[in-house]
Amino acid sequence: MSDLKISVLGRLEIAGGDAGAITSLTRKTKAVAAYLALQRGQPQARDRIAALFWEDSPGEQARTNLRQCLSALRKHFDRALVATADEVYLDPAAVDLDAERFESLIAHDHREPLEEAAAIYRGDLLDGFSVKEDAFEAWIRVEREHYRTLMVDGLLRLVNRCEEAKDFGAAIRFATRLQLLDPLNERIHRSLMRAYAAQGRHDAALKQFKTCRDMLERELGVQPQAQTRALHDTLRAERRSLGAVENDAAPVLNVTSEFDALGVDFSLPSKPSIILMPIKDLSSNGAHGHLATGLRIDMQSALVKISGLFVIAAGSAAIYNDQDVGPEKVAHEMGVRHVLECTIQGSDEQIRVNAQLCDGVSGQIVWSERYDRKLDGNFLIQDEIVEKIVASLDVELVGGEQARVWRKTLRDPKALEFYYKGLELLAVFDKQNVALARTLFERVAKIAPNVTLGPTCVAFCHYWDATKGWSTNTDTALDEAVRWSEKAATMEDADGQAHAILAHVKLLRGQHDEALEIAEEAIRIRPLCANTNALSGNILLYCGRPTDAIDRVKLAIRLAPVYASWWVEILAFSYMDAGQTALAIAAASELLRKAPDSIAGLIVLTSALVADKRLQTAQRHAARILALEPGFSLSKYALQHPYQDGAAFKRRLAMLRKAGLPS
Repeated sequence: MSDLKISVLGRLEIAGGDAGAITSLTRKTKAVAAYLALQRGQPQARDRIAALFWEDSPGEQARTNLRQCLSALRKHFDRALVATADEVYLDPAAVDLDAERFESLIAHDHREPLEEAAAIYRGDLLDGFSVKEDAFEAWIRVEREHYRTLMVDGLLRLVNRCEEAKDFGAAIRFATRLQLLDPLNERIHRSLMRAYAAQGRHDAALKQFKTCRDMLERELGVQPQAQTRALHDTLRAERRSLGAVENDAAPVLNVTSEFDALGVDFSLPSKPSIILMPIKDLSSNGAHGHLATGLRIDMQSALVKISGLFVIAAGSAAIYNDQDVGPEKVAHEMGVRHVLECTIQGSDEQIRVNAQLCDGVSGQIVWSERYDRKLDGNFLIQDEIVEKIVASLDVELVGGEQARVWRKTLRDPKALEFYYKGLELLAVFDKQNVALARTLFERVAKIAPNVTLGPTCVAFCHYWDATKGWSTNTDTALDEAVRWSEKAATMEDADGQAHAILAHVKLLRGQHDEALEIAEEAIRIRPLCANTNALSGNILLYCGRPTDAIDRVKLAIRLAPVYASWWVEILAFSYMDAGQTALAIAAASELLRKAPDSIAGLIVLTSALVADKRLQTAQRHAARILALEPGFSLSKYALQHPYQDGAAFKRRLAMLRKAGLPS
């Protein structure tokens, strides 16, 4: 096997050789190495390389630069680099190049090699890499398109193989990834529609058609092909035959019983409470969808920073996308008093935003306003609407809130597109999709360098890579999480979420006091963010303050009635460590209802049942843990939990051992 490994599909990575010194290579030297590796042993003229990488330097200076570059490479690549007076190449026998393995595998037509090829393709060739030389950039554009085309073609065949095997979950996973590479390809949309329908998810299939139709109209000004429309009609008829309602009804939520089980109070908050509904784009061609999304992000971001309000999380509000549901129903389902509804419409130069704030209990309109504006760079409607909400609900800004509230977020349509595609991939939450999401968030950070959303989400992806074992080097992934989160946390518009990531890295590295201090700063900045409160609760749990952790997570769940299952996991463990066994059992049971194979849910339930003197039942759940994870041991489990004071954790381990789990 070759000692030197060069990965060019995605971020450039060079490993092997003198690994400790490779990181000292300059960007341009690394680019030369990647260029030579991609030539597969074909000798390259020195003048050709010099012209690619130093086109603006005089001939002799360019050749001198190349000699210095090759000298640096030779120190680390040893015999792999072959240089004569006129030509240079890398010995292909001494280099393991991911692009070469990818091309070999992607040429197959069977599922296994195609899946292996898809795993190798981590992103576009030298993704995000640039040396600011026109000749090199022109060359890399052609090469990137070549590999992207191979990937698209291979993924199409892989999706077909998955459909043939009736593995529709895999078909959806690969088709979703393919959609990012070739979003206007109707074959991909049809594959997703068929796969969703095969899973009995006809609503998702029909929503996919809408996504396809809207995208084609927006980007190309055309309608879907007859084949796509016919598939839509067939699936729509199937849904009717299954007894589904023809017009999508608003979701019916009954969270009261769930909240009771979790020990969360669902009564109307004492503070003025509000939910921001998804903003409807009423433009004839949906041209202002990105503006509507950005407007809503801005308002949500501002309102969650105001301590005198109670604001439902955006993720929970998103369930009402494409739904026609009245404010009274929304207020009842989400447990709030006020509902903000907005629409946007207009032309390329002029837009109109209609906003109204409704009292969801009485059904009365508190205020309504129409905003007519020209589309220029100074688009400040979101500030005006937020100011109106604050005034109407008689909310007094305190402390530094005034300075923190009025901020801007993503404006660029492409940045918004990448951001929301990244969030969709994160929702799948596996190694490949998180890696793809990270690539998109890096693009967001590049397009909008002064907005925290991009670097914050990149930091989250690196954190998950490290903690889920998806990275080949955990320390490197954590270092990247720190780098990106520190970047976001020091920005003028720091929103607290990056602080939460940074706090968790500190926690993993045993710096508990620092972790707690940073987590509290996150809450100070973003007191009403559901995610930030849940993450802060996790820090408090590991720092030996389970009662405080319970309060934080309960607030998170109350702010987001459509809540994440891992929040319940934190809550259940916090109840357990606080000695509230009955609530720990109830929370663990609720977690397992949502995620039946959750190891964490089974662990907390097993330990709580032992504490409740129900040993036989606990032993049955312990056996389920071993069935789901045959290699499970308490020693390995203990390594994953960085408690500051291990007393409560040791008690939990003793209970799990009593239930029959091996040490």
